[in-house]
Amino acid sequence: MNDIRYLQKLQNAIVDGLLEIKAQEIQIYNTSQKTTLFDRVIIASGNSNRQLLALSDSVVERLSYDRFPRPRVEGNNQSEWILVDCYQVIVHLMLWPARQFYELDKLWGQVPIKLKKLDASSVQT
Repeated sequence: MNDIRYLQKLQNAIVDGLLEIKAQEIQIYNTSQKTTLFDRVIIASGNSNRQLLALSDSVVERLSYDRFPRPRVEGNNQSEWILVDCYQVIVHLMLWPARQFYELDKLWGQVPIKLKKLDASSVQT
C-alpha cells in the first residue's frame, strides 16, 4: 500500500477513536520535516483522567478493528498525559492544564493539518 494512503488511513482511524469518546481540541501536525522518528503528532484533550484512559483505549480498539499494529501506551488512570505510540503517528492525550503547561502544540507546529472528517466542535481554531 502507498505510504501516504496508509498514513491517511491510520490518521483517520485514530481520529475516529478519539471522536467516539468526545476528545476535545484535536490537532494533527505533520512532523515529517522535523524528525525521522514519526510522521504525525496528534494532540487531544480530555476532561478527566478517566476520559484520557477511555480515549487511549478507544484508539487502541479502533486500530485493532482496522487491523493496524497494536500501539504502545504510556500512562494510566492517574495520568494527566497519556501517550499512544502508533509508530508513524504519536498521540498525546492531555488534560487541559498539562497541555497548556507543556505547549506541545507550539513544539510540533503552528499550522495543524485539516481533516474533512473532524467535527467542527472538536477542532481548535
